[in-house]
Amino acid sequence: MSNYNQVLAKTQTTDIDYFLELVNNSPARGILHDEKIDIIKNCMLAAQKLWERFQIKDKSSPLSLIEGSGYQLVEEFDFSLMPIFAVCDPNEKKVVMNVRAVNKASAILKEWLELDDKWAVNFESLVLWHELFHIFEEEDETIYTRQPILEKHFLGRRKRLPLDCASEIGAIYFSKLATNLSFNPRVFEGIDAKIFDV
Repeated sequence: MSNYNQVLAKTQTTDIDYFLELVNNSPARGILHDEKIDIIKNCMLAAQKLWERFQIKDKSSPLSLIEGSGYQLVEEFDFSLMPIFAVCDPNEKKVVMNVRAVNKASAILKEWLELDDKWAVNFESLVLWHELFHIFEEEDETIYTRQPILEKHFLGRRKRLPLDCASEIGAIYFSKLATNLSFNPRVFEGIDAKIFDV
């Protein structure tokens, strides 16, 4: 539990602050602060609208919704092949989940639950909700987070900046809403290093 206090402290970080880190590590890092905030809010709004739409009409599990979209869940057990929790592959219509990593994260959260009930999280479900958002993006071209482009003028020339971070912001916020978390799911990046030995 060496990094517990560090991760716990990060639960106080706001969604906006977490997402600013993503924007600041993207091609859009050079835009004005207010523009970054607008992008983040648009991503969060897109995720919220999508969640509200499905929450009203469908109480299904993320796995059943993934399968209902024609995707297959593939379980991967080799850490070295996949140093992430999961990935959506729209070309092969599958979601590949690193089962060992998810199980290890779940075990860590179970230990932490003895210290604070905020860790009562179904981590596998959280991961699947995240990937489900990416599936919805593939199915609906109108979703704001699907590869938005920001056009800016630099030195009299127009430049198109791909907002790659928008998709992740949307998926992270969608999984937060779907699991009713009181803090941003990026907090769990704090246990990544412990799991993947980074």
